[in-house]
Amino acid sequence: MSDNASVCPQCKKPLSPDSPAGLCPGCLMAMNMATQTIEEEDAGIPKPPPPRLEDIARFFPNFQLLECLGRGGMGVVYKALQKSLNRVVALKILAPERKQDEAFAKRFVLEAETLAKLSHPNIVTIHDFGQAEDMFYLVMEFVDGVTLRQLLKAGRVAPREALAIVPQICDALQYAHDQGIVHRDIKPENIMITENNQIKLMDFGISKLMNNRLVTSASVVMGTPYYMSPEQHRDTHNVDARADIYSMGVVMYEMLTGNIPTGIPKPASQVLREIPPALDEIVAKCIDPNRDKRFKTAGDLRRAILPIIEMLDEGKSVQKTLARR
Repeated sequence: MSDNASVCPQCKKPLSPDSPAGLCPGCLMAMNMATQTIEEEDAGIPKPPPPRLEDIARFFPNFQLLECLGRGGMGVVYKALQKSLNRVVALKILAPERKQDEAFAKRFVLEAETLAKLSHPNIVTIHDFGQAEDMFYLVMEFVDGVTLRQLLKAGRVAPREALAIVPQICDALQYAHDQGIVHRDIKPENIMITENNQIKLMDFGISKLMNNRLVTSASVVMGTPYYMSPEQHRDTHNVDARADIYSMGVVMYEMLTGNIPTGIPKPASQVLREIPPALDEIVAKCIDPNRDKRFKTAGDLRRAILPIIEMLDEGKSVQKTLARR
């Protein structure tokens, strides 16, 4: 076992230091089996209950619907077996209440074609898309894992494990931004962690595709409150990659402190002593209201985080060395 190794808090087995979940694969899988439902936040907008399996099965004869995974602001997700390829997929029906929206139908095809071209190990793959009578749908990669939200609800994620998540997310964001696609809805519900500690971003670009309307007194915006950048509240057409950087800052602060930063947030290092003050500067730069002062790219954020991860690793090594003396 290396000096950096720790143990799983659940079963006490040796744990890889780069485990973003802070759990061993076995305990992560057990948690997944106990919490299959995908949880998504919204602005309190009432949503109809998800259609029953038997009610929509006739629309998808090439799929065997296995279970409903969840109902979120963007639609309903089902676990299904794609019969022709004998593979398990996630079948997402996009907001059934949109079925009468002709403008959405046109936008759906254009946006879905773009999203389906994304191919990155840290982005959930879209295999297919289409319209079954009055229902728009996406056939996506099924990710066997848990959301970051589920992990946060299970308990605070240690700083080293929390930061281990960030580089993979940055890789996914940088790739998508290079393709001209902004996620617009980075939050714990859209970050999946697999048994092998691989990060998968979900719903890439779906917020724009759906034009999910959350009405404020100033404007019509897209996204999830608290995780949205200030410019998303003001102008939905004037959003670029820096909006995702802002959301990442919010997610990092929440992972480290258990709280969402509001107003002038207390530095994370003052909430938890083991957090290096240098990390406060990184988070503050991400969530700066002035987007010109944020990191310009996800790659820049990744490069800023890596030395902090190394610093935490070195600190663990020193502590273990002292403990052996």
